[in-house]
Amino acid sequence: MGLNNTGTEHECPVWNNFRNGDAGALARIFNEHYDSLYYYGRKLVNDDDLVKDCVQNLFLKMWSSRERLMAVKSVKPYLLKAMRRHVGDQITAINRKKQLHTEALEFEITFSHEDLLIALQGSRHQSELLSQSLNRLSSRKREAVFLRFYEGLDYEKIAEVM
Repeated sequence: MGLNNTGTEHECPVWNNFRNGDAGALARIFNEHYDSLYYYGRKLVNDDDLVKDCVQNLFLKMWSSRERLMAVKSVKPYLLKAMRRHVGDQITAINRKKQLHTEALEFEITFSHEDLLIALQGSRHQSELLSQSLNRLSSRKREAVFLRFYEGLDYEKIAEVM
């Protein structure tokens, strides 16, 4: 039982069977979409092992949360979007680990009281300038800045939110 050229004829029933706990449906979805997910992942990041892990982890996450997954018209776009998010999350996690490791290796510098006062004055001036600049932005642009720098969202997630 194959798919038609659009890839939608048989995917919805298979997806629904998967959501209802059919492990065979999960295997079929995995086998039909693994290559596309792998090649898409390789376009996102140039790390073969990371991409393979992401594809496998994506399917493990999907299986464990299958009851909460929504019905889809077409499985492939859903999987590609989920793959993009998962790869992005993994890269973010890797970068955080690298940053924490780097920070742990840095040595500590102690400043004098006068140095701290001078830095604080400069920091206040910069904060005032930044606040003035932010207030000149439109409400939507301020929201985007907030989502990016205060909530830590990447640009794709900001686009989804907005």
